[in-house]
Amino acid sequence: RRTPVAYLADRGGLVPWNLLAHGVQVEEEDARRLAAAGSTVVLCPRSNDRLGVGMAPLSLYRREGVPLALGTDSRASSDSLSVWDEIAFARSFFGDEVSPEELLAMATVNGARALGLEREMGELRAGLGAHFQVLRPKRLPPLAELGEFLCAPGRTAEVAALFLGGRDVLQIDVSLPIMTPSPGTARD
Repeated sequence: RRTPVAYLADRGGLVPWNLLAHGVQVEEEDARRLAAAGSTVVLCPRSNDRLGVGMAPLSLYRREGVPLALGTDSRASSDSLSVWDEIAFARSFFGDEVSPEELLAMATVNGARALGLEREMGELRAGLGAHFQVLRPKRLPPLAELGEFLCAPGRTAEVAALFLGGRDVLQIDVSLPIMTPSPGTARD
Protein backbone atom coordinates (compact mmCIF):
# COMPACT_ATOMS: atom_id res chain seq x y z
CA ARG A 1 0.00 0.00 0.00
CA ARG A 2 3.08 2.19 -0.27
CA THR A 3 5.37 3.04 -3.13
CA PRO A 4 8.79 1.34 -3.21
CA VAL A 5 10.44 4.68 -2.31
CA ALA A 6 8.17 5.16 0.72
CA TYR A 7 8.86 1.58 1.81
CA LEU A 8 12.60 2.12 1.48
CA ALA A 9 12.42 5.46 3.33
CA ASP A 10 10.55 3.86 6.22
CA ARG A 11 13.43 1.40 6.60
CA GLY A 12 16.23 3.99 6.49
CA GLY A 13 17.31 3.09 2.98
CA LEU A 14 17.16 6.54 1.42
CA VAL A 15 20.79 7.61 1.78
CA PRO A 16 23.16 9.30 -0.67
CA TRP A 17 25.15 6.12 -1.33
CA ASN A 18 22.09 4.05 -2.28
CA LEU A 19 21.54 3.73 -6.01
CA LEU A 20 17.96 3.16 -7.09
CA ALA A 21 17.73 1.42 -10.47
CA HIS A 22 14.93 2.23 -12.93
CA GLY A 23 12.83 4.66 -10.86
CA VAL A 24 9.79 4.28 -13.09
CA GLN A 25 6.96 3.87 -10.57
CA VAL A 26 7.24 7.04 -8.48
CA GLU A 27 5.00 9.79 -7.23
CA GLU A 28 5.83 13.44 -6.53
CA GLU A 29 6.44 12.79 -2.84
CA ASP A 30 8.82 9.97 -3.79
CA ALA A 31 10.86 12.34 -5.96
CA ARG A 32 11.02 14.87 -3.11
CA ARG A 33 12.25 12.18 -0.72
CA LEU A 34 14.88 10.99 -3.21
CA ALA A 35 16.14 14.54 -3.76
CA ALA A 36 16.23 15.32 -0.03
CA ALA A 37 18.20 12.13 0.65
CA GLY A 38 20.58 12.70 -2.27
CA SER A 39 19.85 9.19 -3.56
CA THR A 40 20.69 8.71 -7.23
CA VAL A 41 18.23 7.13 -9.65
CA VAL A 42 20.00 5.08 -12.30
CA LEU A 43 17.87 5.08 -15.43
CA CYS A 44 17.83 1.90 -17.55
CA PRO A 45 15.57 2.79 -20.50
CA ARG A 46 16.34 -0.27 -22.70
CA SER A 47 15.40 -2.59 -19.87
CA ASN A 48 12.28 -0.58 -19.00
CA ASP A 49 11.17 -0.66 -22.62
CA ARG A 50 11.81 -4.38 -23.06
CA LEU A 51 9.99 -5.23 -19.84
CA GLY A 52 7.15 -2.82 -20.60
CA VAL A 53 7.25 -1.17 -17.18
CA GLY A 54 7.07 2.42 -18.40
CA MET A 55 9.27 5.47 -18.63
CA ALA A 56 11.04 7.24 -15.78
CA PRO A 57 9.51 10.69 -15.10
CA LEU A 58 12.50 12.84 -16.10
CA SER A 59 10.72 16.18 -15.76
CA LEU A 60 9.59 15.30 -12.21
CA TYR A 61 13.09 14.18 -11.24
CA ARG A 62 14.63 17.33 -12.70
CA ARG A 63 12.09 19.61 -11.03
CA GLU A 64 12.77 18.04 -7.63
CA GLY A 65 16.55 17.88 -8.11
CA VAL A 66 16.98 14.10 -8.03
CA PRO A 67 20.50 13.04 -9.10
CA LEU A 68 20.30 10.94 -12.29
CA ALA A 69 22.73 8.48 -13.85
CA LEU A 70 22.43 6.07 -16.77
CA GLY A 71 22.92 2.30 -16.51
CA THR A 72 22.53 -0.80 -18.64
CA ASP A 73 20.72 -3.07 -16.14
CA SER A 74 21.68 -6.61 -17.23
CA ARG A 75 21.89 -8.92 -20.22
CA ALA A 76 18.59 -10.42 -19.10
CA SER A 77 16.80 -7.28 -20.29
CA SER A 78 19.29 -5.59 -22.65
CA ASP A 79 21.05 -6.70 -25.80
CA SER A 80 24.41 -5.44 -24.55
CA LEU A 81 26.09 -3.88 -21.55
CA SER A 82 27.37 -1.00 -23.67
CA VAL A 83 26.73 2.41 -22.16
CA TRP A 84 27.01 3.78 -25.73
CA ASP A 85 24.06 1.58 -26.73
CA GLU A 86 22.14 2.78 -23.68
CA ILE A 87 22.84 6.43 -24.52
CA ALA A 88 21.66 5.96 -28.12
CA PHE A 89 18.49 4.20 -27.02
CA ALA A 90 17.78 6.79 -24.30
CA ARG A 91 18.14 9.59 -26.85
CA SER A 92 15.34 8.11 -28.98
CA PHE A 93 13.30 6.78 -26.03
CA PHE A 94 13.13 10.11 -24.18
CA GLY A 95 13.33 12.25 -27.32
CA ASP A 96 13.60 15.98 -26.77
CA GLU A 97 12.87 15.54 -23.06
CA VAL A 98 16.61 15.04 -22.53
CA SER A 99 19.51 16.74 -24.30
CA PRO A 100 22.55 14.87 -25.62
CA GLU A 101 24.71 16.77 -23.15
CA GLU A 102 22.53 15.67 -20.23
CA LEU A 103 22.66 12.03 -21.37
CA LEU A 104 26.44 12.14 -21.69
CA ALA A 105 26.69 13.66 -18.20
CA MET A 106 24.40 10.93 -16.79
CA ALA A 107 26.66 8.29 -18.33
CA THR A 108 29.94 9.84 -17.15
CA VAL A 109 30.29 12.41 -14.38
CA ASN A 110 26.90 11.64 -12.77
CA GLY A 111 27.64 7.92 -12.81
CA ALA A 112 31.06 8.46 -11.23
CA ARG A 113 29.50 10.72 -8.59
CA ALA A 114 26.80 8.13 -7.83
CA LEU A 115 29.49 5.50 -7.26
CA GLY A 116 31.61 7.83 -5.10
CA LEU A 117 34.35 7.90 -7.76
CA GLU A 118 34.14 11.55 -8.82
CA ARG A 119 37.64 12.26 -7.47
CA GLU A 120 39.04 9.56 -9.76
CA MET A 121 36.92 9.50 -12.93
CA GLY A 122 33.86 10.69 -14.79
CA GLU A 123 35.40 13.56 -16.73
CA LEU A 124 38.64 14.56 -18.39
CA ARG A 125 40.19 16.97 -15.92
CA ALA A 126 43.59 17.55 -14.37
CA GLY A 127 43.98 15.59 -11.16
CA LEU A 128 41.69 12.73 -12.15
CA GLY A 129 42.76 9.32 -13.40
CA ALA A 130 43.20 9.01 -17.15
CA HIS A 131 40.21 6.76 -17.83
CA PHE A 132 38.66 7.23 -21.26
CA GLN A 133 37.78 5.62 -24.57
CA VAL A 134 39.10 6.58 -27.98
CA LEU A 135 36.52 6.45 -30.75
CA ARG A 136 37.38 6.01 -34.40
CA PRO A 137 34.29 7.22 -36.30
CA LYS A 138 34.04 7.19 -40.07
CA ARG A 139 33.28 10.91 -40.03
CA LEU A 140 33.38 13.76 -37.56
CA PRO A 141 30.50 16.22 -37.26
CA PRO A 142 30.76 19.97 -36.87
CA LEU A 143 31.44 20.90 -33.24
CA ALA A 144 27.89 22.23 -32.79
CA GLU A 145 26.54 18.74 -33.60
CA LEU A 146 28.99 16.74 -31.47
CA GLY A 147 26.56 15.97 -28.61
CA GLU A 148 23.89 14.63 -30.96
CA PHE A 149 26.56 12.69 -32.90
CA LEU A 150 27.84 11.00 -29.73
CA CYS A 151 24.30 9.98 -28.74
CA ALA A 152 23.55 8.35 -32.10
CA PRO A 153 23.68 4.56 -32.58
CA GLY A 154 26.97 2.99 -33.60
CA ARG A 155 29.44 4.39 -31.09
CA THR A 156 30.17 0.96 -29.54
CA ALA A 157 31.55 -0.26 -32.86
CA GLU A 158 33.84 2.77 -33.02
CA VAL A 159 35.69 2.15 -29.74
CA ALA A 160 39.33 1.81 -30.78
CA ALA A 161 41.04 2.02 -27.39
CA LEU A 162 40.23 1.98 -23.69
CA PHE A 163 42.55 3.76 -21.29
CA LEU A 164 42.43 3.00 -17.58
CA GLY A 165 44.92 4.82 -15.40
CA GLY A 166 46.58 6.18 -18.52
CA ARG A 167 47.29 2.72 -19.97
CA ASP A 168 45.67 1.29 -23.07
CA VAL A 169 44.04 -1.93 -21.85
CA LEU A 170 42.11 -2.84 -24.98
CA GLN A 171 43.43 -3.42 -28.48
CA ILE A 172 40.88 -3.32 -31.28
CA ASP A 173 41.23 -4.59 -34.83
CA VAL A 174 39.63 -1.56 -36.52
CA SER A 175 38.97 -3.54 -39.69
CA LEU A 176 36.26 -5.49 -37.85
CA PRO A 177 32.72 -4.07 -37.94
CA ILE A 178 32.15 -4.62 -34.20
CA MET A 179 34.28 -4.13 -31.11
CA THR A 180 36.28 -7.32 -30.58
CA PRO A 181 39.30 -7.51 -28.25
CA SER A 182 42.37 -9.06 -29.83
CA PRO A 183 43.49 -12.19 -27.97
CA GLY A 184 46.21 -11.67 -25.40
CA THR A 185 46.23 -7.87 -25.44
CA ALA A 186 44.46 -7.11 -22.16
CA ARG A 187 46.88 -6.14 -19.41
CA ASP A 188 46.54 -6.00 -15.62
